[in-house]
Amino acid sequence: MAVAQRVCVLAGYILLLLAGCKARIHKLTLKNETRSAVDLNNFGFYANGTLDVNLHSLSIPEKVVNYSLNPVGFSLSRSRVNGVLTYTAEEPEICPLTLTNVANKEPLILFLIDINTRSVTVKAMGDQDNLLIAKPKTEAPKGQRKSRGVDAEPKAAADEAQKPDSEDAAAADPKEEPKENEDVDPKSKDVTDGKANVAAEDKKADEKEFLLGKTKQLTLALGQVNDLYNFSFHMVVGEQAEGLYSLKFHYCKNRIPGPKHPYSFTVEVVETNPGGYLSAAEIPLSRLYIGMAGVFFTAALVWVYTLMKHRYSVFKIHWLMAALAFTKATSLVFHSINYHFINTEGHPIEGWAVMYYITHLLKGALLFITLALIGTGWAFVKYILSDKEKKIFMIVIPLQVLANVAYIIIESTEEGSSEYYLWKEILFLVDLICCGAILFPVVWSVCVQSL
Repeated sequence: MAVAQRVCVLAGYILLLLAGCKARIHKLTLKNETRSAVDLNNFGFYANGTLDVNLHSLSIPEKVVNYSLNPVGFSLSRSRVNGVLTYTAEEPEICPLTLTNVANKEPLILFLIDINTRSVTVKAMGDQDNLLIAKPKTEAPKGQRKSRGVDAEPKAAADEAQKPDSEDAAAADPKEEPKENEDVDPKSKDVTDGKANVAAEDKKADEKEFLLGKTKQLTLALGQVNDLYNFSFHMVVGEQAEGLYSLKFHYCKNRIPGPKHPYSFTVEVVETNPGGYLSAAEIPLSRLYIGMAGVFFTAALVWVYTLMKHRYSVFKIHWLMAALAFTKATSLVFHSINYHFINTEGHPIEGWAVMYYITHLLKGALLFITLALIGTGWAFVKYILSDKEKKIFMIVIPLQVLANVAYIIIESTEEGSSEYYLWKEILFLVDLICCGAILFPVVWSVCVQSL
Protein backbone atom coordinates (compact mmCIF):
# COMPACT_ATOMS: atom_id res chain seq x y z
CA MET A 1 0.00 0.00 0.00
CA ALA A 2 2.99 2.30 0.50
CA VAL A 3 3.59 2.25 -3.26
CA ALA A 4 -0.04 3.21 -3.92
CA GLN A 5 0.23 6.12 -1.48
CA ARG A 6 3.37 7.38 -3.21
CA VAL A 7 1.65 7.17 -6.59
CA CYS A 8 -1.34 9.14 -5.27
CA VAL A 9 0.97 11.86 -3.87
CA LEU A 10 2.81 12.06 -7.20
CA ALA A 11 -0.52 12.33 -9.01
CA GLY A 12 -1.47 15.21 -6.72
CA TYR A 13 1.63 17.16 -7.74
CA ILE A 14 0.91 16.48 -11.40
CA LEU A 15 -2.64 17.79 -10.91
CA LEU A 16 -1.27 21.08 -9.63
CA LEU A 17 1.22 21.35 -12.50
CA LEU A 18 -1.38 20.52 -15.18
CA ALA A 19 -4.19 22.67 -13.85
CA GLY A 20 -5.09 24.18 -17.21
CA CYS A 21 -7.79 22.35 -19.12
CA LYS A 22 -8.24 22.42 -22.87
CA ALA A 23 -9.40 25.94 -23.72
CA ARG A 24 -11.18 27.19 -26.82
CA ILE A 25 -8.54 29.86 -27.35
CA HIS A 26 -5.71 27.77 -28.78
CA LYS A 27 -2.07 28.74 -29.25
CA LEU A 28 0.25 26.10 -30.66
CA THR A 29 3.99 26.37 -31.23
CA LEU A 30 5.82 23.61 -33.11
CA LYS A 31 9.58 23.59 -33.73
CA ASN A 32 11.42 21.35 -36.20
CA GLU A 33 8.24 19.44 -36.96
CA THR A 34 8.32 16.80 -39.71
CA ARG A 35 4.71 15.57 -39.86
CA SER A 36 2.99 16.02 -43.21
CA ALA A 37 -0.31 17.00 -41.54
CA VAL A 38 -1.01 18.57 -38.16
CA ASP A 39 -4.54 18.42 -36.73
CA LEU A 40 -5.05 21.83 -35.18
CA ASN A 41 -8.61 21.44 -33.93
CA ASN A 42 -12.13 20.11 -34.50
CA PHE A 43 -15.03 22.43 -33.70
CA GLY A 44 -18.76 22.37 -34.33
CA PHE A 45 -20.09 25.69 -35.64
CA TYR A 46 -23.63 26.97 -35.58
CA ALA A 47 -24.74 29.70 -37.99
CA ASN A 48 -22.91 33.01 -37.29
CA GLY A 49 -20.12 31.16 -35.49
CA THR A 50 -16.68 32.68 -36.00
CA LEU A 51 -13.19 31.32 -36.64
CA ASP A 52 -10.09 33.49 -36.16
CA VAL A 53 -6.76 32.10 -37.33
CA ASN A 54 -3.59 34.12 -36.81
CA LEU A 55 -0.38 32.58 -38.12
CA HIS A 56 2.18 34.56 -36.11
CA SER A 57 5.29 32.99 -37.61
CA LEU A 58 6.09 30.30 -40.17
CA SER A 59 9.60 29.11 -40.93
CA ILE A 60 10.05 26.73 -43.87
CA PRO A 61 13.02 25.87 -46.09
CA GLU A 62 12.95 27.99 -49.23
CA LYS A 63 15.44 26.38 -51.64
CA VAL A 64 14.95 22.68 -50.96
CA VAL A 65 11.29 22.29 -51.84
CA ASN A 66 9.26 23.26 -54.89
CA TYR A 67 6.15 24.65 -53.24
CA SER A 68 4.18 24.85 -56.48
CA LEU A 69 4.29 21.03 -56.75
CA ASN A 70 4.20 20.34 -52.99
CA PRO A 71 2.17 23.16 -51.46
CA VAL A 72 2.12 24.29 -47.85
CA GLY A 73 -0.89 25.70 -46.06
CA PHE A 74 -4.12 25.13 -44.17
CA SER A 75 -7.26 23.17 -44.96
CA LEU A 76 -10.65 23.79 -43.36
CA SER A 77 -13.12 21.00 -44.08
CA ARG A 78 -16.55 20.10 -42.80
CA SER A 79 -16.67 16.47 -41.69
CA ARG A 80 -19.70 14.25 -41.27
CA VAL A 81 -18.21 12.28 -38.37
CA ASN A 82 -15.79 13.56 -35.71
CA GLY A 83 -12.23 12.87 -36.85
CA VAL A 84 -13.26 11.50 -40.30
CA LEU A 85 -12.99 14.01 -43.11
CA THR A 86 -14.85 13.62 -46.36
CA TYR A 87 -11.87 14.04 -48.69
CA THR A 88 -9.62 11.67 -46.72
CA ALA A 89 -12.18 8.90 -47.10
CA GLU A 90 -12.15 9.30 -50.88
CA GLU A 91 -8.49 9.96 -51.74
CA PRO A 92 -6.26 9.23 -48.74
CA GLU A 93 -2.99 9.16 -50.73
CA ILE A 94 -3.37 12.64 -52.22
CA CYS A 95 -2.42 15.78 -50.33
CA PRO A 96 -5.63 17.76 -49.68
CA LEU A 97 -3.99 21.01 -50.80
CA THR A 98 -3.76 19.66 -54.37
CA LEU A 99 -7.50 18.98 -54.71
CA THR A 100 -9.39 20.92 -57.35
CA ASN A 101 -12.96 19.85 -56.52
CA VAL A 102 -15.00 17.75 -54.10
CA ALA A 103 -17.52 15.18 -55.26
CA ASN A 104 -19.86 15.34 -52.27
CA LYS A 105 -20.27 19.16 -52.28
CA GLU A 106 -19.10 19.39 -48.68
CA PRO A 107 -17.47 22.77 -47.85
CA LEU A 108 -13.70 22.73 -48.22
CA ILE A 109 -11.44 25.79 -47.99
CA LEU A 110 -7.74 25.64 -48.85
CA PHE A 111 -5.14 28.29 -47.92
CA LEU A 112 -2.04 27.79 -50.11
CA ILE A 113 1.02 29.69 -48.89
CA ASP A 114 3.46 30.87 -51.58
CA ILE A 115 6.62 32.40 -50.10
CA ASN A 116 8.00 33.33 -53.53
CA THR A 117 5.15 35.69 -54.41
CA ARG A 118 4.40 36.59 -50.76
CA SER A 119 0.78 35.57 -51.14
CA VAL A 120 -1.83 33.13 -49.85
CA THR A 121 -4.18 31.65 -52.45
CA VAL A 122 -7.62 30.77 -51.06
CA LYS A 123 -9.70 28.13 -52.87
CA ALA A 124 -13.31 27.54 -51.82
CA MET A 125 -15.05 24.32 -52.92
CA GLY A 126 -18.43 22.77 -52.30
CA ASP A 127 -21.73 24.39 -51.37
CA GLN A 128 -21.18 27.04 -48.71
CA ASP A 129 -22.14 30.54 -47.70
CA ASN A 130 -19.23 31.30 -45.37
CA LEU A 131 -17.97 34.87 -45.12
CA LEU A 132 -14.18 35.37 -45.17
CA ILE A 133 -12.67 38.60 -43.85
CA ALA A 134 -8.98 39.06 -44.63
CA LYS A 135 -6.42 41.42 -46.15
CA PRO A 136 -6.15 40.88 -49.93
CA LYS A 137 -2.89 41.22 -51.77
CA THR A 138 -2.50 44.51 -53.60
CA GLU A 139 0.03 44.99 -56.40
CA ALA A 140 1.53 48.36 -57.20
CA PRO A 141 1.01 49.70 -60.76
CA LYS A 142 3.89 49.16 -63.20
CA GLY A 143 4.47 52.87 -63.70
CA GLN A 144 4.72 53.39 -59.99
CA ARG A 145 7.29 50.58 -59.70
CA LYS A 146 9.49 52.19 -62.37
CA SER A 147 9.27 55.63 -60.81
CA ARG A 148 10.35 54.15 -57.50
CA GLY A 149 13.44 52.61 -59.14
CA VAL A 150 14.41 55.81 -61.02
CA ASP A 151 13.88 58.17 -58.13
CA ALA A 152 15.65 55.99 -55.60
CA GLU A 153 19.14 57.58 -56.00
CA PRO A 154 18.07 61.28 -56.01
CA LYS A 155 15.88 60.64 -52.98
CA ALA A 156 18.76 58.98 -51.12
CA ALA A 157 21.05 61.93 -51.97
CA ALA A 158 18.47 64.39 -50.68
CA ASP A 159 18.18 62.44 -47.44
CA GLU A 160 21.98 62.53 -46.98
CA ALA A 161 21.96 66.30 -47.56
CA GLN A 162 19.25 66.89 -44.99
CA LYS A 163 20.78 64.58 -42.36
CA PRO A 164 23.59 66.95 -41.11
CA ASP A 165 21.13 69.82 -40.82
CA SER A 166 18.84 67.75 -38.67
CA GLU A 167 21.77 66.67 -36.49
CA ASP A 168 22.89 70.29 -36.01
CA ALA A 169 19.37 71.30 -35.09
CA ALA A 170 19.17 68.54 -32.54
CA ALA A 171 22.51 69.59 -31.00
CA ALA A 172 21.47 73.25 -30.86
CA ASP A 173 18.26 72.55 -28.98
CA PRO A 174 19.06 71.00 -25.58
CA LYS A 175 15.39 70.58 -24.76
CA GLU A 176 15.19 67.72 -27.21
CA GLU A 177 17.63 65.52 -25.23
CA PRO A 178 15.87 62.71 -23.35
CA LYS A 179 16.02 62.64 -19.57
CA GLU A 180 16.44 59.35 -17.80
CA ASN A 181 14.71 60.28 -14.55
CA GLU A 182 11.90 62.22 -16.15
CA ASP A 183 8.41 60.86 -15.47
CA VAL A 184 6.31 59.71 -18.39
CA ASP A 185 3.74 62.27 -19.35
CA PRO A 186 0.22 60.75 -19.25
CA LYS A 187 -0.69 62.81 -22.29
CA SER A 188 2.13 61.21 -24.30
CA LYS A 189 0.96 57.79 -23.11
CA ASP A 190 -2.53 58.58 -24.35
CA VAL A 191 -1.05 59.65 -27.67
CA THR A 192 0.81 56.31 -27.92
CA ASP A 193 -2.35 54.35 -27.16
CA GLY A 194 -4.17 56.43 -29.72
CA LYS A 195 -1.57 55.58 -32.35
CA ALA A 196 -1.92 51.88 -31.55
CA ASN A 197 -5.68 52.12 -31.92
CA VAL A 198 -5.28 53.95 -35.21
CA ALA A 199 -2.92 51.22 -36.45
CA ALA A 200 -5.46 48.55 -35.50
CA GLU A 201 -8.20 50.50 -37.27
CA ASP A 202 -6.02 50.84 -40.37
CA LYS A 203 -5.43 47.09 -40.35
CA LYS A 204 -9.17 46.47 -40.19
CA ALA A 205 -9.69 49.01 -42.97
CA ASP A 206 -7.34 47.02 -45.21
CA GLU A 207 -9.39 43.87 -44.69
CA LYS A 208 -12.24 43.05 -47.04
CA GLU A 209 -15.18 40.65 -47.00
CA PHE A 210 -15.49 37.78 -49.44
CA LEU A 211 -18.53 35.52 -49.77
CA LEU A 212 -17.00 32.13 -50.46
CA GLY A 213 -20.12 30.80 -52.13
CA LYS A 214 -19.62 33.29 -54.98
CA THR A 215 -15.87 33.85 -54.79
CA LYS A 216 -14.19 30.52 -55.51
CA GLN A 217 -10.60 31.79 -55.52
CA LEU A 218 -8.84 34.87 -54.16
CA THR A 219 -5.36 35.97 -53.09
CA LEU A 220 -4.42 37.25 -49.64
CA ALA A 221 -1.34 39.14 -48.52
CA LEU A 222 1.47 37.23 -46.83
CA GLY A 223 3.56 39.27 -44.39
CA GLN A 224 7.25 38.73 -43.77
CA VAL A 225 9.48 39.67 -40.84
CA ASN A 226 13.08 38.54 -41.41
CA ASP A 227 12.73 34.86 -42.40
CA LEU A 228 9.30 34.38 -40.78
CA TYR A 229 5.99 34.61 -42.61
CA ASN A 230 2.59 35.56 -41.21
CA PHE A 231 -1.02 36.13 -42.18
CA SER A 232 -4.46 35.98 -40.57
CA PHE A 233 -8.11 35.60 -41.50
CA HIS A 234 -11.53 35.77 -39.89
CA MET A 235 -14.44 33.61 -41.04
CA VAL A 236 -18.14 33.74 -40.21
CA VAL A 237 -20.03 30.49 -40.76
CA GLY A 238 -23.25 30.75 -42.74
CA GLU A 239 -26.52 28.90 -42.20
CA GLN A 240 -25.95 26.56 -45.13
CA ALA A 241 -22.40 25.61 -44.06
CA GLU A 242 -22.82 25.06 -40.29
CA GLY A 243 -21.45 21.78 -38.96
CA LEU A 244 -18.33 20.11 -37.59
CA TYR A 245 -15.14 21.56 -39.08
CA SER A 246 -11.56 20.33 -38.92
CA LEU A 247 -8.63 22.73 -39.28
CA LYS A 248 -5.32 21.21 -40.41
CA PHE A 249 -1.87 22.37 -41.42
CA HIS A 250 -0.29 20.51 -44.35
CA TYR A 251 3.28 20.18 -45.51
CA CYS A 252 2.81 18.02 -48.61
CA LYS A 253 6.51 17.39 -49.31
CA ASN A 254 6.81 15.23 -46.18
CA ARG A 255 4.16 12.83 -47.51
CA ILE A 256 6.67 11.58 -50.08
CA PRO A 257 9.00 8.79 -48.90
CA GLY A 258 12.51 10.08 -48.29
CA PRO A 259 14.22 12.67 -46.09
CA LYS A 260 11.83 14.84 -44.08
CA HIS A 261 12.09 18.63 -44.17
CA PRO A 262 11.55 20.31 -40.77
CA TYR A 263 9.41 23.40 -40.35
CA SER A 264 8.31 25.58 -37.43
CA PHE A 265 5.28 27.75 -36.82
CA THR A 266 3.23 29.49 -34.15
CA VAL A 267 -0.51 29.76 -34.72
CA GLU A 268 -3.35 31.10 -32.61
CA VAL A 269 -6.91 29.86 -33.21
CA VAL A 270 -10.05 31.29 -31.60
CA GLU A 271 -13.42 29.62 -32.23
CA THR A 272 -16.76 30.92 -31.01
CA ASN A 273 -20.44 30.16 -31.36
CA PRO A 274 -23.27 32.60 -30.68
CA GLY A 275 -23.27 32.83 -26.89
CA GLY A 276 -19.89 31.35 -26.00
CA TYR A 277 -16.68 29.54 -26.83
CA LEU A 278 -17.98 25.97 -26.68
CA SER A 279 -18.44 23.74 -29.69
CA ALA A 280 -21.98 22.95 -30.81
CA ALA A 281 -21.94 19.49 -29.20
CA GLU A 282 -20.49 20.85 -25.92
CA ILE A 283 -22.95 23.67 -25.30
CA PRO A 284 -25.52 21.51 -23.39
CA LEU A 285 -22.84 19.74 -21.32
CA SER A 286 -22.75 22.27 -18.50
CA ARG A 287 -26.49 21.91 -17.80
CA LEU A 288 -26.33 18.15 -18.38
CA TYR A 289 -23.53 17.65 -15.86
CA ILE A 290 -25.21 19.72 -13.16
CA GLY A 291 -28.46 17.81 -13.73
CA MET A 292 -26.72 14.44 -13.50
CA ALA A 293 -24.93 15.64 -10.37
CA GLY A 294 -28.33 16.20 -8.80
CA VAL A 295 -29.42 12.71 -9.86
CA PHE A 296 -26.33 11.06 -8.34
CA PHE A 297 -26.62 13.12 -5.15
CA THR A 298 -30.29 12.13 -4.76
CA ALA A 299 -29.45 8.48 -5.40
CA ALA A 300 -26.65 8.67 -2.81
CA LEU A 301 -29.03 10.10 -0.21
CA VAL A 302 -31.60 7.36 -0.91
CA TRP A 303 -28.83 4.75 -0.65
CA VAL A 304 -27.62 6.13 2.71
CA TYR A 305 -31.23 6.22 4.01
CA THR A 306 -31.64 2.58 2.98
CA LEU A 307 -28.40 1.61 4.74
CA MET A 308 -29.44 3.40 7.92
CA LYS A 309 -32.83 1.71 7.82
CA HIS A 310 -31.33 -1.81 7.44
CA ARG A 311 -28.29 -1.26 9.63
CA TYR A 312 -27.86 -4.85 10.80
CA SER A 313 -27.52 -6.33 7.28
CA VAL A 314 -25.12 -3.70 5.94
CA PHE A 315 -21.50 -4.45 5.02
CA LYS A 316 -18.57 -2.06 4.70
CA ILE A 317 -18.67 -2.38 0.94
CA HIS A 318 -22.11 -0.71 0.97
CA TRP A 319 -20.69 2.43 2.62
CA LEU A 320 -17.88 2.43 0.06
CA MET A 321 -20.54 2.44 -2.69
CA ALA A 322 -22.24 5.43 -1.01
CA ALA A 323 -18.91 7.29 -0.93
CA LEU A 324 -18.51 6.53 -4.65
CA ALA A 325 -21.93 8.03 -5.44
CA PHE A 326 -21.17 11.23 -3.48
CA THR A 327 -17.75 11.55 -5.13
CA LYS A 328 -19.29 11.13 -8.57
CA ALA A 329 -21.86 13.85 -7.83
CA THR A 330 -19.13 16.24 -6.64
CA SER A 331 -17.00 15.52 -9.71
CA LEU A 332 -19.92 16.32 -12.01
CA VAL A 333 -20.53 19.63 -10.20
CA PHE A 334 -16.94 20.76 -10.75
CA HIS A 335 -17.05 19.48 -14.33
CA SER A 336 -20.12 21.62 -14.98
CA ILE A 337 -18.45 24.69 -13.46
CA ASN A 338 -15.37 24.04 -15.58
CA TYR A 339 -17.39 24.00 -18.81
CA HIS A 340 -19.26 27.13 -17.73
CA PHE A 341 -16.05 29.15 -17.45
CA ILE A 342 -14.71 27.71 -20.71
CA ASN A 343 -17.90 28.88 -22.42
CA THR A 344 -17.75 32.39 -20.96
CA GLU A 345 -14.00 33.06 -20.77
CA GLY A 346 -12.58 30.76 -23.45
CA HIS A 347 -10.40 28.98 -20.87
CA PRO A 348 -10.98 27.34 -17.47
CA ILE A 349 -10.32 28.90 -14.08
CA GLU A 350 -7.32 27.19 -12.53
CA GLY A 351 -8.84 26.58 -9.08
CA TRP A 352 -12.01 24.98 -10.41
CA ALA A 353 -9.99 22.87 -12.85
CA VAL A 354 -7.80 21.50 -10.03
CA MET A 355 -10.87 20.63 -7.94
CA TYR A 356 -12.41 18.79 -10.88
CA TYR A 357 -9.24 16.79 -11.54
CA ILE A 358 -8.92 15.81 -7.86
CA THR A 359 -12.52 14.60 -7.61
CA HIS A 360 -12.20 12.87 -11.00
CA LEU A 361 -9.13 11.02 -9.75
CA LEU A 362 -10.86 9.98 -6.50
CA LYS A 363 -13.95 8.85 -8.38
CA GLY A 364 -11.93 6.65 -10.75
CA ALA A 365 -9.91 5.08 -7.93
CA LEU A 366 -13.03 4.42 -5.82
CA LEU A 367 -14.85 2.88 -8.77
CA PHE A 368 -12.16 0.32 -9.59
CA ILE A 369 -11.49 -0.46 -5.91
CA THR A 370 -15.20 -1.10 -5.34
CA LEU A 371 -15.47 -3.32 -8.40
CA ALA A 372 -12.37 -5.26 -7.41
CA LEU A 373 -13.64 -5.81 -3.87
CA ILE A 374 -17.01 -7.00 -5.13
CA GLY A 375 -15.25 -9.36 -7.56
CA THR A 376 -13.15 -10.88 -4.80
CA GLY A 377 -16.20 -11.33 -2.56
CA TRP A 378 -14.77 -9.15 0.21
CA ALA A 379 -17.20 -8.49 3.09
CA PHE A 380 -19.77 -10.84 1.54
CA VAL A 381 -17.90 -14.16 1.62
CA LYS A 382 -14.62 -13.32 3.37
CA TYR A 383 -13.06 -10.48 5.34
CA ILE A 384 -9.40 -11.09 4.48
CA LEU A 385 -7.84 -10.71 1.04
CA SER A 386 -5.34 -13.27 -0.20
CA ASP A 387 -1.86 -12.38 -1.42
CA LYS A 388 -2.92 -12.70 -5.07
CA GLU A 389 -5.86 -10.34 -4.52
CA LYS A 390 -3.62 -7.83 -2.77
CA LYS A 391 -1.26 -7.90 -5.76
CA ILE A 392 -4.22 -7.12 -8.02
CA PHE A 393 -4.92 -3.98 -5.98
CA MET A 394 -1.26 -3.04 -6.16
CA ILE A 395 -1.59 -3.16 -9.95
CA VAL A 396 -5.04 -1.62 -10.40
CA ILE A 397 -4.64 1.45 -8.19
CA PRO A 398 -1.40 2.79 -9.77
CA LEU A 399 -2.74 2.04 -13.25
CA GLN A 400 -5.93 3.92 -12.53
CA VAL A 401 -3.91 6.89 -11.26
CA LEU A 402 -1.83 6.73 -14.46
CA ALA A 403 -5.01 6.65 -16.55
CA ASN A 404 -6.31 9.79 -14.82
CA VAL A 405 -2.96 11.53 -15.27
CA ALA A 406 -3.06 10.66 -18.99
CA TYR A 407 -6.58 12.08 -19.20
CA ILE A 408 -5.45 15.32 -17.53
CA ILE A 409 -2.48 15.65 -19.89
CA ILE A 410 -4.78 15.12 -22.88
CA GLU A 411 -7.12 17.83 -21.62
CA SER A 412 -4.26 20.29 -21.04
CA THR A 413 -2.42 19.64 -24.32
CA GLU A 414 -3.21 21.13 -27.70
CA GLU A 415 -4.53 18.64 -30.22
CA GLY A 416 -1.84 19.50 -32.75
CA SER A 417 1.09 18.57 -30.50
CA SER A 418 2.83 15.20 -30.83
CA GLU A 419 2.34 14.37 -27.12
CA TYR A 420 -1.43 14.51 -27.49
CA TYR A 421 -1.71 11.26 -29.48
CA LEU A 422 0.93 9.50 -27.37
CA TRP A 423 -1.00 10.08 -24.13
CA LYS A 424 -4.25 9.22 -25.87
CA GLU A 425 -2.87 5.78 -26.72
CA ILE A 426 -1.53 5.39 -23.17
CA LEU A 427 -4.98 6.18 -21.75
CA PHE A 428 -6.64 3.57 -23.96
CA LEU A 429 -4.04 0.91 -23.08
CA VAL A 430 -4.19 1.56 -19.32
CA ASP A 431 -7.99 1.49 -19.26
CA LEU A 432 -7.91 -1.83 -21.09
CA ILE A 433 -5.43 -3.29 -18.58
CA CYS A 434 -7.53 -2.05 -15.64
CA CYS A 435 -10.65 -3.72 -17.01
CA GLY A 436 -8.73 -6.98 -17.44
CA ALA A 437 -7.37 -6.75 -13.90
CA ILE A 438 -10.90 -6.25 -12.56
CA LEU A 439 -12.26 -9.27 -14.44
CA PHE A 440 -9.43 -11.53 -13.27
CA PRO A 441 -10.56 -11.94 -9.61
CA VAL A 442 -14.16 -12.53 -10.71
CA VAL A 443 -13.13 -15.34 -13.08
CA TRP A 444 -10.74 -16.70 -10.46
CA SER A 445 -13.41 -16.85 -7.73
CA VAL A 446 -15.90 -18.52 -10.09
CA CYS A 447 -13.33 -21.17 -11.03
CA VAL A 448 -12.50 -21.81 -7.37
CA GLN A 449 -16.15 -22.21 -6.38
CA SER A 450 -16.83 -24.55 -9.31
CA LEU A 451 -14.01 -26.82 -8.18
